[in-house]
Amino acid sequence: MEHLRPAGLLVLVLATWLPVESLAQAPAGSSYTYIIPFVTTENNSRSNLGLNGYILDSIAKGANPSANVQVQLFDQQGKLAGSGSYVVQPNQLVQVNNVIPALGSSIGTGWLAIYSDEPITAWASVVFNSTNDPSIELAVDLQGR
Repeated sequence: MEHLRPAGLLVLVLATWLPVESLAQAPAGSSYTYIIPFVTTENNSRSNLGLNGYILDSIAKGANPSANVQVQLFDQQGKLAGSGSYVVQPNQLVQVNNVIPALGSSIGTGWLAIYSDEPITAWASVVFNSTNDPSIELAVDLQGR
């Protein structure tokens, strides 16, 4: 019997294996990487993304630094399906409603890689359209902070 093995590196996040070959290709200038392991538009739901700036002083940028954030959407096989760029100011929330189509994709389910040049917090909410009941997912900080 032949054993099958994945072609690239996988990361286990919330009991889900995510292919991360593309994480090695972080945008230039990005020092921080975060993962949101599940976003969807399936089963009468939508996913919103929140990006929060909280740093008030930065060695690299000085006082009140803005964070340049790149969001990449991957399908369940790890193929890039969409992307977008955002600028997040200190003490600001940037909310991206219905994130999958907002990133230019029509996939049903996937995951997000988020890169930033300043520390941020990120989260996603999966909202059931029929009731508007949300669930929350905090981003996984790959730096381990």
